[in-house]
Amino acid sequence: MRARGFVLPAFVTLAVASSVVACSAESAGDDSETSDDALTNMTEATFWDTLARKVGTIADVVGGPDTWTRPDAQNRWSSGFRPTKAGQENVLPGEAEQFGKLASDMQSIQKRLLEQNDGKLERAFHAKPHACTKAKMYVDVPSDLASRSKLPEGTSLASLKVGILADHPEPYDVWVRWSNGVGGRTRPDGEVDVRGLALKILGVSGPRLPNGPKFFVQERDTQDILLTNGATTPAPSSEAFAAFGVAQANMASAKGTAKLGALKGFFTYLVANPRVASTLVHKVVTSTKSHDGVLAQTFFSGGAIALGTEADGSPREAIKVSITTGRYSGQGGKGTCTPVRGGKQELADFVFPGGEPLGTPGKKGDPNYMSTGPRGVKKALAEGPLCLEVRVQFQRHDAAMLAAQAQPIEDTSVEWREQDSPWTRVAMVVVDRNATPDEEATCDALSWNPWHGVADHRPLGNIMRVRQEALAASAKLRGAK
Repeated sequence: MRARGFVLPAFVTLAVASSVVACSAESAGDDSETSDDALTNMTEATFWDTLARKVGTIADVVGGPDTWTRPDAQNRWSSGFRPTKAGQENVLPGEAEQFGKLASDMQSIQKRLLEQNDGKLERAFHAKPHACTKAKMYVDVPSDLASRSKLPEGTSLASLKVGILADHPEPYDVWVRWSNGVGGRTRPDGEVDVRGLALKILGVSGPRLPNGPKFFVQERDTQDILLTNGATTPAPSSEAFAAFGVAQANMASAKGTAKLGALKGFFTYLVANPRVASTLVHKVVTSTKSHDGVLAQTFFSGGAIALGTEADGSPREAIKVSITTGRYSGQGGKGTCTPVRGGKQELADFVFPGGEPLGTPGKKGDPNYMSTGPRGVKKALAEGPLCLEVRVQFQRHDAAMLAAQAQPIEDTSVEWREQDSPWTRVAMVVVDRNATPDEEATCDALSWNPWHGVADHRPLGNIMRVRQEALAASAKLRGAK
């Protein structure tokens, strides 16, 4: 078997966890293979193994995101920061100007990907949808939410029932969109990538967040929630996120002999940003290989949002959001949501960086299996309704945890541990059918941004702050609605 001229090893070496463990056992702290050596010997087919070996030599990240309990040392926003209250942010001098430049970078990425996207301006990220359709969201906040979430004694339920968690007798109308993470709309699903899930909730009342300095324009009566299939994000900060996007775009837009050079540039970026590299190796590669669809995966907001605001505008609470998918049976949001079972990615569908599905003897790889494959979203909806269980997790008010940034606001590479703050279901989204072609076109043309929403759900942290203008710049360039 071959992929773009490279021989696939007899064993699929993307069981990277064992690769990293082996490397770390033999060579932790021993950088016997230099980055220059790795670049010289690298091919598209050996990229992930080479990166796994490199991660195995970097002591701070060898264990992967599951072992990180403190922010990244390279993160300027969390360095030296000692928050004293939930939801507290660390806004650095000059960051607004920096974020403005990053917004322009998003548009540069879109222009660079024009040829790959058949001459059409697409999203800088999450360009390829698996499905985009209408749904209903039923809010059902449990009466013991405060105690379940380990909030301070005396926290009232009324103080938590704000924004989309306020009592709402009728279901909300919602647009739901599943996607790949990269900016190439025609890229095969089998390439190592994050997956996205976005909700646009309609008819949400309350004071709105303000417009941005240049690109971001607030919508009326909507609340957007953007999630990916990882409890943490590959990039711990907005700076790492921006550089990650540029490096990915360079790789995605390169052609012919330039593609390997761009891949090596991506490798160089990853070595300089070891938490990003380790997350890709331990989480993104593993997730890609472990799933043949998006429905069996859990999605997370990554960054935090406020739940209510104080008189001075500061967050009353800080929460993260997660979503799991099930097969729905029942009526009116009161039915049963049975978890969807998934399988592993078919070897035939796997794609080396920049390549096409490998295929195997007797089986051609499917570039769109996340949508129309055996466990694809559209196939599942054709068979019956789906349900999305919406859960929230609170940042603790514990002074020691806040000061230590055990649940950081300004670094999204550190998971908020479930033993510190459990997830609690607060709503259910019922998706009962596939979209019509017109509905799907309308849905996919929408602009999605975590800043589309009410002041009670202000996005928190530098990763969320940069997204206001960056995503709006991307939406404006492609003429989103």
